[in-house]
Amino acid sequence: FRLYPDPTCGPLVEALAEFYHVDRDQVFVGVGSDDVLSMCFLTFFNSRKPILFPDITYSFYKVWAELYRIPYECQRLDGNFRIVKIIIRRTEGSFSPIPMRLRLFTRSWISWRISFGRIRT
Repeated sequence: FRLYPDPTCGPLVEALAEFYHVDRDQVFVGVGSDDVLSMCFLTFFNSRKPILFPDITYSFYKVWAELYRIPYECQRLDGNFRIVKIIIRRTEGSFSPIPMRLRLFTRSWISWRISFGRIRT
């Protein structure tokens, strides 16, 4: 008898891997976007070079960078909302702390997958 859900999210990971034709170990499931973002910061940003993100950005970028003592710089944007290229060349950091193509799944999508037996509960 289990009081808590499966901590590995096995059925969900299996369904997502099958749907996207990837291996199970290529699927990361978190407890929310802030949790996933935190793991990305811990995983990908561990050098002394600052990461760069725009001054108009998601506020938690600064929170995670400061919490994990990751150097960062907020860069100004030009009139087209792009980082000024001269600043990128001047620094040795990288722009965009995480890929912006995160796929979010709604509760209805997950329920639909469960109802058709794609996610075994």
